[in-house]
Amino acid sequence: MSPFLFLFVFCVVPISADLKECTAKEQIISQGKCARHVNDLMLLTEEQSGEVDVPLEVAKNISTTCETVTSCFGGLQCAEAQRNFKIYEQKCEKINFKSFGMMECMSKWFSEIEGKNLTCTGDFDYLSKDMKTKREAYTSGKSCFINFAEKNCSSNALEYLKNNYEKVLEILTEPSDNCKSLHNELMSKQCDALLLTMTSKMMTIKLANVFGSKKDAYSSLETLCSNIKDCYSGLCYYNQNTTDAVNEVCDEMMKEQTMKPKTYHACYMNIFVSSDTLDYDCVSALRAESENSHKTTEGKPKFMEDKECLRTVMEGECEKEAVSDFDFEWEKQQKYKQNSRNQY
Repeated sequence: MSPFLFLFVFCVVPISADLKECTAKEQIISQGKCARHVNDLMLLTEEQSGEVDVPLEVAKNISTTCETVTSCFGGLQCAEAQRNFKIYEQKCEKINFKSFGMMECMSKWFSEIEGKNLTCTGDFDYLSKDMKTKREAYTSGKSCFINFAEKNCSSNALEYLKNNYEKVLEILTEPSDNCKSLHNELMSKQCDALLLTMTSKMMTIKLANVFGSKKDAYSSLETLCSNIKDCYSGLCYYNQNTTDAVNEVCDEMMKEQTMKPKTYHACYMNIFVSSDTLDYDCVSALRAESENSHKTTEGKPKFMEDKECLRTVMEGECEKEAVSDFDFEWEKQQKYKQNSRNQY
C-alpha cells in the first residue's frame, strides 16, 4: 500500500456534542465541493506513491491542497463536516511530514538526542513526556534543532521546518486522543531511537556470550531496558503486543546474564577476562609460587597453563557441556600454540 494512501483509512475522531446535524445545503457542499478536493489530494499523493524524495514543488502543491480540504470542511459548522475537518487535519499533518521528508528528519533528530552527539541537545529536555517541558525545550532550544536540521535533514524538510515551526511545535506538544495521530506517532519514534540502541547492545551481548566478556556487555543493558519501558509506558501508538514483546526481550536478555558459558572456548575466554577475581586453591597456590608475576609472557594467568587447575576452574565457572571434551580441546590448544611457536 502507498505510504500516502494508508492515511485515508477511516478513523473515528470525537467532536463536540453541541454541533447540529448538517443541513441539506451543508451536506451538498460537504459531499460535493469538499469531496472533490479530497479526490484531488488523493490523486496527488497517488502520483508520489513510489517516490522516496518528493520534489519540493509537488510537496508544496500537496500542502496547498491539504489546506483547501481542511478549509472546506472547517468552514461548515455542523457535525459531519467538523468530524471530517478533524480527520483531514490529522491526516494532512502526516501527509505533509511524509511529502517534505520530515519523518526521516525527526528520526535522525531523536537518534541524535539519544546518542548525545550534540552538546546543545543535553541543555533541553526535548524527549519529555510533560508537554509544558517539551514546549519549553523546543522553544528555548529552537536554534539547536534548526542547526541540526541544516546539517542532517533534506532541503525540503528544512524549508518546511523553518516555514512551519509553530505547526511542528503544536504537533509535538499538543496531546491527541487519536492513537494513530502524528503526535502519538512521534512520541513513539522517540522510543524507537532507544530501541535501536538496545538492538546494538544485544548484538554486543551475543558476541560476548561467544567470546566471554559478558560482564562488560551487560553493564548498561538493565538501565537501557528500564529507559525503554519508561519511554513506551502510557503511549498508545503501538499496540500492547509490541510493548509486551519489548518487555519480554529485555527480561530474557537479563536472565541470560546469569547463565554460565556452555562451550569450551566461551568458558576459556570468560575465565581469562575474570581471572583476577577467581577464588580457587590451585589458582592461589600458583600465584604464590610466582614471586615476580602470576602472568605468562603471553599475558595469560599462569594457572591457565596448568591443565588440572584450569579443568577445576572451568568445572566451577561453566556448564558441564563446556568441559565434556576438555582433554581433547586442551590438547588441540597445546598443538596450536606449539605450531605457532615453530613458525618463528
